[in-house]
This record gives sequence, structure tokens and C-alpha cells, in this order.
Amino acid sequence: MNELIDTCFKLLNMLILSVIFLYVFYQYILPILKTEMLNDQANVNAFENKKLLLAQEVESVQKSLVQEASDQKILKQKLLFWNSSIDQLRISKNLAKQELTDQIYNRKCLMQKKQVFILNQKNTLAKTFTKAEKELESFFNNEENGKEHIEKLIAHYCSKEGI
Repeated sequence: MNELIDTCFKLLNMLILSVIFLYVFYQYILPILKTEMLNDQANVNAFENKKLLLAQEVESVQKSLVQEASDQKILKQKLLFWNSSIDQLRISKNLAKQELTDQIYNRKCLMQKKQVFILNQKNTLAKTFTKAEKELESFFNNEENGKEHIEKLIAHYCSKEGI
């Protein structure tokens, strides 16, 4: 009988301890866990928002790079155009030699002015093309400073375009 009473007291003690544990758990531990869970969810949401912002920024940079590549293509076409123009001017120069001496002199002066203009334009285009090519090459070779380099490219492009 004593064993039965001892067992009942042990069970009663365990029940009381369980109730105390549940009370402490629901009153103190559960709110802390809920707060941590909410904080974790807020951190996840903030991370997702940052991820979306970075994706938008990457998309913007990609568009800028596409525009820069398009600008380079236009510069190449202009360079080809100016080279063909120089060839055409040389042909015109050879034909002009066959005309009268006054016309030859006038045409030579005019052609020299055009050649200076064309060479200046060609040099300007070549410098711009070379610089753009180096900047793109530098961007692709330097991933650590990629964002900073992109900002410089955008600033250079905006100042060049007067934006």
C-alpha cells in the first residue's frame, strides 16, 4: 500500500512539474520563440527585398551595357563611313589633278580642310571607341569593383550626352 501511495505522490509530483513546465513554456518561452520567428521572417523579407532591388539594379546595368554595345556598333559604322569617305576623297583628288590649275589649287585647299576635319573626327571616334572598349574590358576583368566601374561608366556616358 505504501508503494501505491509513493507511486501516486510521484505521479502527482510529475503532474505538478509538468503543469509548471507548461505554464513557464507558454508564459515565457513561447513568446520569445514567436518573437524570434517574427524577427527571422522580417529578416527573410528584408533579404528578399534586397534581392529584388539587386535584380533590378543588375537589369538596369545590363540595359546600360546593351546601350553601350549599341553605341560602340554605331561608332564602328561611323568609322567605316569615314574611312570610305576618305577613300572617295582620294579618288576625287586624283580626278581634280586633271582639271585646270585654278580648280586644282582650290580643290586641294578644300580637300586639305576636309582631310583635317575627317582625321580629327576619325581620331575622336577612334579614341572614344578605344576608351569604351577598354572600359568594357576593365569591367569584365574586375568583378570586385564592378558596381563602382558601372557607376563611372554611367557618369561618363551621362556627362558625354549632357544628361
